[in-house]
Formats: sequence, C-alpha cells, structure tokens
Amino acid sequence: MRKPVIAGNWKMNMTCTEAIEYMDILIPLLEDIPKRQREVIIAPPFTALHPLSEYLKDNKLKIYIAATIAIMLSLYYFL
Repeated sequence: MRKPVIAGNWKMNMTCTEAIEYMDILIPLLEDIPKRQREVIIAPPFTALHPLSEYLKDNKLKIYIAATIAIMLSLYYFL
C-alpha cells in the first residue's frame, strides 16, 4: 500500500525568512501523522532551497525544486 503524499508547492511566493517561518507552523501540524504513514514533499522558491534544506535536515522532509514537483508526483502515482 502506498503512503499518502502531502505536497506543498509555493514557488515564488515567499522570501527565505518567510519560508522558514511557514515551516515553523507546518511541521507541528504534521507531527500527529506518523512518519511511516505519510510522505511530505515541499517545493519552495529556488532562493529558499539552501536555507530550508539546512533548517529541515533533521526533519527528513523532501525538498524539490518547484519545477520538478509535477514530475515527482506523476512518477509516484503512475509507476
């Protein structure tokens, strides 16, 4: 059985600081769902990839470049 995917793609809508503040809100909301029962993917703005990857490295969230999110999801659902 496949895990449910929770994906967020906000492209160019936040600064690096705003993206980190957003994750401060999102991460606690995800804690009620056991990690083995879900897959979380975020696709922040390109400019926030490095700061968020450093900030989230212990949370094991997958970070993808926004342009590739559709490819990743289509592979997940159609393979």
